[in-house]
Parts: sequence; C-alpha cells; structure tokens
Amino acid sequence: MSDQQPGLIAALDEAIEILSAAGEEHWQRWLEKGRSMVLAGDPDGTTHLLRAFGGMGSFNDLVLTPDNGHLGERTLCGPPTTGCTTFETSSGRRAGQSQTGVRRGLRNVRV
Repeated sequence: MSDQQPGLIAALDEAIEILSAAGEEHWQRWLEKGRSMVLAGDPDGTTHLLRAFGGMGSFNDLVLTPDNGHLGERTLCGPPTTGCTTFETSSGRRAGQSQTGVRRGLRNVRV
C-alpha cells in the first residue's frame, strides 16, 4: 500500500457516497470498480480511475443537478446568480459535488 492510497480511498468513498445520493449510477459503479481494484492491489486500478477523466462525456463533464435527472435539491450559493445542488447522503450529511477531491487523490498516487 502506498502512502497516498488511504487518501485516494477516502476521496473515492466521499465521491461514491455523493454519486449514490444523487442517483448517478454509472459513475458510482465506475469509481466503485476502481476502488475495489486499488484495494486488491491491482495495478490497473489507477489506470481504470484515470480513464474516467478527459474527453467528451467524461467524469469531468458530470454536473449533478435535477436538470440532468439527478436527485437533490437546488440551492443558491456563491454569487446570487450561481445555483448549486446539494444532496443528503446516507449518513445524513448534506454535500455537493466532490470531483476535485478524487482528482487530488489520483494525482498523488504512485504506480
């Protein structure tokens, strides 16, 4: 286990929880598969996760919003014209999108 793996797993757990709360099954399953591969020591696990980023239709393009068929509640945050979507996770906490945490975790992984 690398020193960065616990951070990656924690970021994936957070992202998976938010995707589940939003009803985003495709990317939830993708991250769950990558998480399982990493935990099993499969060197292709990080490659699988990195394939989610970049290109059209990638995880980078995901916007969790009721307008896109996701569960959640639209709220205002930031400047008055900026809309955000919040989700209540299974643990009862309210959260928003968390792609940057997963990206940060992936960037620090040594293969």
